[in-house]
Amino acid sequence: MAAAAYNMRHWMNKNALSSFVSWLKALVGRLENVIFENVNQYARHNSNLAIAAK
Repeated sequence: MAAAAYNMRHWMNKNALSSFVSWLKALVGRLENVIFENVNQYARHNSNLAIAAK
């Protein structure tokens, strides 16, 4: 039982890290989309930023 628990803990730690990294990449990608959407929306209202948004 102790060996099974040891192996299970290491398996969970390995998979938890890869799951966390995948989740973090998805979160960063979504935040980038939100930021660029807001910049583009603001640029439509301010002609000086229209060039910068492209």
